[in-house]
Amino acid sequence: MYKNILIIGSSLSGKTTLAQKISEKYNYNIINLDNIIKSFKETISKIENVNYDELENIFLIDYIERLSSDQSFFNGEKFVIEGNINNLDKIINKLDKEKISVIGLVYDNLTEEQFFKDIKKHESSTDWTHYLPDNSLKGRLSNFITNNKKISNILFELDINVYDVSQIREEILNSALNDVSELTKYGSKFKVKKMK
Repeated sequence: MYKNILIIGSSLSGKTTLAQKISEKYNYNIINLDNIIKSFKETISKIENVNYDELENIFLIDYIERLSSDQSFFNGEKFVIEGNINNLDKIINKLDKEKISVIGLVYDNLTEEQFFKDIKKHESSTDWTHYLPDNSLKGRLSNFITNNKKISNILFELDINVYDVSQIREEILNSALNDVSELTKYGSKFKVKKMK
């Protein structure tokens, strides 16, 4: 029996790419949280006087936990879950780390210019950045980098396995891919080298 995997981290850090690599190499089923959260948010927004953030937290914790507690998990069905999550600290601390391995992806050592080049180098025709005019994308980079710092600090404080994809992205993603066999052994306490 192997742990499920939750890939979290900054926007445009390679979460989907790593999930696809894990799926191909280790036969994990991919779940994209962004679509689920968007649908949940649109549904809940139709209800008046609802604390959306609190409901999202409760929903995500329950959803991720159920993937590791129902019959499919104990029959060997494995999931790699990836996406952007708000309130990381509130959600991660509630997950059973014996059954779920959390991987963080960040880019702590990129300037805006380097980040722009990195995005252009790695984007595919299915990425939303592919259809965004360069000036619009450049206008958003400062916010992405600021948010990355916040996420990076939270992941560091939570003692999550974090990979910094700033400089040698493909090598780092492949390193994370190779660590999966250790990270996902049921009950494993394997830790990657701490960043910072």
